[in-house]
Amino acid sequence: MTKLTQSPKLLVLMTMMMFFCVDCSTDNEDDAYGDNDNDTSSDAMPVPTYIIEIPVLVGGGEVVVQPSQNVYEEGQLVTITAVADTGWSFNRWDGDFEAQTESTVTVRMAQDLSIEAYFVQSYSLVVETEGQGDVIISPAKDTYDEGEQPRLEAVAAENWVFDHWAGALTGTANPETLTMNADKTVTAIFVESP
Repeated sequence: MTKLTQSPKLLVLMTMMMFFCVDCSTDNEDDAYGDNDNDTSSDAMPVPTYIIEIPVLVGGGEVVVQPSQNVYEEGQLVTITAVADTGWSFNRWDGDFEAQTESTVTVRMAQDLSIEAYFVQSYSLVVETEGQGDVIISPAKDTYDEGEQPRLEAVAAENWVFDHWAGALTGTANPETLTMNADKTVTAIFVESP
């Protein structure tokens, strides 16, 4: 009977081959050295996040933020709108929006924001005429903020003259300004030319 023997050199060589070829597929070669681009175990850089702080509002209204979230990622677009209650109007922003004049602002997040919206009471102005003529209002608006002073000028029709103001305005000065601190009605009285 013949007995097969293996030399020590052959055994060492076979052992080394088994060690290196446990997984010899080319798909995993990079993994062994940590170079695989698909390696999801590596730590990605976190995206910076920011908050929007809205202190107690001044006046009657609210601030609506879209989308409404606790935190916002850097570069995210956010629309912020000041919405006035009935009888109020948006007046201005303060804080990080101090330079903005529109009631709706769209911003790309790059820092924490602290904004404050100011609302003021608004009033209506009704202007009527007696006789033949018209009244030019400047500026002509549906409502006026508290303290605003529209200018009223009475313009008589042909063969008519402006006589005086009645209602919230009195006297004969023409044009005249009116300070808005309530809803007001003004009547321009025209009379026929003598």
